[in-house]
Amino acid sequence: MLNEIASPDLSGKSRTAGKSKQLFWGILFLVFGALLLLNNFDLINVSFYSLWRFWPAILILFGISLFVKDPIIKNVFSSLAAVILAIVIFAWFLRFSGCHHFDYNDVDIVEKEIVEPYSPTILKANLDLDIGAGKFTIDDTTSNLLFGKVKSGWTDYTIERWNDDETENLKLRLGEKHISLGKVFKGNKLHLKLNPNPIWSFNFDMGAADIDFNFEKYKVGNLKIGMGAASLKLKLGELYDTVNVKIEGGASSMRIYVPRNSGCEIKIDMGLSSKSFEDFINIAEDTYRTTNYDSAEKKIFIVLDGGVSSVKVKRY
Repeated sequence: MLNEIASPDLSGKSRTAGKSKQLFWGILFLVFGALLLLNNFDLINVSFYSLWRFWPAILILFGISLFVKDPIIKNVFSSLAAVILAIVIFAWFLRFSGCHHFDYNDVDIVEKEIVEPYSPTILKANLDLDIGAGKFTIDDTTSNLLFGKVKSGWTDYTIERWNDDETENLKLRLGEKHISLGKVFKGNKLHLKLNPNPIWSFNFDMGAADIDFNFEKYKVGNLKIGMGAASLKLKLGELYDTVNVKIEGGASSMRIYVPRNSGCEIKIDMGLSSKSFEDFINIAEDTYRTTNYDSAEKKIFIVLDGGVSSVKVKRY
């Protein structure tokens, strides 16, 4: 009799835990598959592009479920976590791959040159890149406003150009948002050269990318880079008095080089990160400056915002 009383029946808890796990994975696959299917038929009009940033909500829901004893409420939180995780994974695909549709067709490789002529009347220029995943390089100068070489199995590139007062605007992007496995394996490469005379502003939006940008020979006023799971090598110059840089990255590796004669300030708002700032002093919470910041005539301001990252900033 005592043995019967001292031996609790755990089978009910075991069945409840098993049902909770089955519910979680069932809802996860159901929602993720439905999102992919609806997206491929252009039936989704809501932008999921940046929702991958909400992944910490999954940890919160799981944490709450640990304090809840009622199996029905526990299943509710488990189901919500599954829905959010499915949406985050879907948004991760859109963000890091830079694509909107998936299939398995094979494609030919596109190889071409992009040429935009330069006029001495152009004092300022804006370059907007929306190019998804791949390998991207900017270096050296050209007598044109922009000269580029494309080698891509993804799709053709399109470029728009318009003038706004004294500013020339360029927008370069992939011609479509449709990707197949054949395109993935054949790669996507873009190599650009720019004219050194205008004052440049850059706005780059890319996914899982290998990025090598050398702006040492350009007058850079503003630079904004949004990227996914990327590797970034960035070299800044000192041909303009004030340079403003903002980098937003997911799981990324960043190597940034700044001129030794310029004063540089870094503000960092990142999650799990490894950082190394050469010859910088921590002047406030998440704010760093070079030792010559106050005396330097030219200034570089860098804002780093992202998730799990490795960041190194060196002076040259």
